Amino acid sequence: MRWLLTLVLLWACGRKVEPLQPPIIPFKSVQLLSLDESEGCPTTAGLFLALAAGPVGVPESTLRLLVGCEPSDDGVTVHASAELEVQSTTEPEAFHDGAGHVVCKRCDDWHLLLAVGSAIRYAMEQALAAARLANAPDAKLVEVISNPDAWPDGVLLTAIDMAGDRRLAAAVQPLLSLLDSADTDRVLRAIGALGVIGDTAAVKPLGKMALSTRPYIPHVALRAIADIGGVEARRALEVVANQSTDPVIVAEARDLLSEMDGRGR
Repeated sequence: MRWLLTLVLLWACGRKVEPLQPPIIPFKSVQLLSLDESEGCPTTAGLFLALAAGPVGVPESTLRLLVGCEPSDDGVTVHASAELEVQSTTEPEAFHDGAGHVVCKRCDDWHLLLAVGSAIRYAMEQALAAARLANAPDAKLVEVISNPDAWPDGVLLTAIDMAGDRRLAAAVQPLLSLLDSADTDRVLRAIGALGVIGDTAAVKPLGKMALSTRPYIPHVALRAIADIGGVEARRALEVVANQSTDPVIVAEARDLLSEMDGRGR
């Protein structure tokens, strides 16, 4: 980011500047699949800003980025998705995904650029984390989830998803600890992973999350409870249906109870 800030400051002071070299792109190639400069989404500059934030990359890999800016009444939401194609002489090519979403409120040009750079950076970090953790042992995933503040968000969120995919029983307690996080992304990912793992120890804590007033969380928690299934899950859904003051949540809980009846759980 330093090179860009230097250029901006020198320009603002009216000084003549020599051309600056952009950050080295640490990939075999980078493809911007959505380049919509006409709509005011500075994807190219945002990419350079994301790369300037620090070392990131996998040699001999191809990075594909899809970036968009969604205007709203109070600002702009920047969406970025990344696909990292990793090539190796010893293993088949592998694909790893990442996503980043940043809300820019009352956006001017500079803050929109920062938002685009941040969204791209988040997406890249998550894709890179998936590549690095793809062959990691189960214990490494549990270590990352158990120490959430010691790792970049992309690494942590990827480890959570992989723990769910592998149905790691050892990850249940660290995932339950994440339910107390103030970070909504962490909570939502942890809930999703707990639903996939299917340990009934998660049902009661998820029932509490289903009564939360935080956006999105109750809906995801209800789905996770139903996915776990069993007698305890049914009781938890009944409690939510009887205690929630949100008619939407009540209706969802009852629908999931009917769904469980339909599949004999």
